[in-house]
Amino acid sequence: MYEPKYLKKDVLGLISLIAFSIFEPLICPSKFTIKIYSLGSTFDGREEIYDKLILFEDYLTLCKENKTKCVIELKYTNGINTEDLSNLDGLMQIILKHEMADQVYMLTSMKNALLYIKEHYANIELVLLTGEKTTNMESIDWCIEQHISFDGYYPLVTQEMIDKL
Repeated sequence: MYEPKYLKKDVLGLISLIAFSIFEPLICPSKFTIKIYSLGSTFDGREEIYDKLILFEDYLTLCKENKTKCVIELKYTNGINTEDLSNLDGLMQIILKHEMADQVYMLTSMKNALLYIKEHYANIELVLLTGEKTTNMESIDWCIEQHISFDGYYPLVTQEMIDKL
């Protein structure tokens, strides 16, 4: 059975997750830059992991040409974190340059980044990512108040939470 590979590329503090199917040659023609990169090593440090990466701008182009939404997850890094959002505008300018603002789902656990994007880039669809410690009614209330979508850690999502959303 084929299992898709999840590809990661760090661009201005962005980790973009891209799932390629068995039809990769059809959806990702050779005009795009795909390289093999080290993704680090296994938890025990015995094996180096390599995988294919597509450049962020190529990912946007690929999504645009295929009339597909882009899923972009912001990770905590230099210039995109709870203390400093100085690289966020640069990232957003790349998205705007490709005229993809209305085709992006931006996911992150950083509420300050979500609020900044909401204020300055209204066309971006936003999603608060929550985990074991933050999948709770407080996060749902915040999402409802801010008109931001909620992504919860599913084992902790209750019927009460679903009903409130």
